Amino acid sequence: MARLLRAALVLALAAAPAAAFEDALRAHGGFWNWRAYRTMRCDVTGWPFCRAASGRDHLTIDLPTHRVRVDSDGPPVDARPPYAAGFDGRQAWVRPSPDAIGAPARFYTEAPFQFIGMPFVLAEAGVEEQDLGDRWVNGRWFEAYRFVDTRGADTPSDTFVAYIDMDTHLLRYAVYEVTWPGLAVHGRRPARQAVEFDEWQEADGLMVPKRISICDWTNGRPGDERAAFTVDDVHFDRAAAAPAAFAPPAGAAVSPGL
Repeated sequence: MARLLRAALVLALAAAPAAAFEDALRAHGGFWNWRAYRTMRCDVTGWPFCRAASGRDHLTIDLPTHRVRVDSDGPPVDARPPYAAGFDGRQAWVRPSPDAIGAPARFYTEAPFQFIGMPFVLAEAGVEEQDLGDRWVNGRWFEAYRFVDTRGADTPSDTFVAYIDMDTHLLRYAVYEVTWPGLAVHGRRPARQAVEFDEWQEADGLMVPKRISICDWTNGRPGDERAAFTVDDVHFDRAAAAPAAFAPPAGAAVSPGL
């Protein structure tokens, strides 16, 4: 029994966020409150990394595993038919065809949650943290932390520098270099961009993004806004969504690298 208790303690400590980042997590509702939920549902409008950027998607996310299902919501965009896409933890899929979303399905399904789930996803197991000290940006002081995601998710980057407002302890910027092959330009140094969390909203006791803008990051400060997307109708559930929700349906195009 003692051996089991020690093993459980080791696992708990391995999953716990570093102390230096805890104030920010607490300001957003608390890491362990986040971990208590199993499912997140929300609507995303204007996701910019695809040809259907003006559309609206309904996302269902299994928080412990990052399995995702995306269903188009609202009128078709550019005469495209309604679509669904997902990642079941092993392979990505899209229906009726990859052309419906205009981007690789695994990237399309995984990448939005990388931003929407901040700062909590930065504190998960498999993400390494480094305290970079205080930074002065646009007339305000921020605490800066570098995070390296070692899990190999298909997101715009695997390295982020988070800027935490020292007054509110809320996340303001997440700076990254565009390393994903679909966005990076071959032969050029990776572009450095930032997501700016313009507005936050409360949902089931957690602070989650309401509006996120994307801009270039030059000489340690944000440039002009290049794109933006919004997150609405956010709900969390302590019950897990049915595994079948993330499985590829009949007629879907399926590929691990799709």
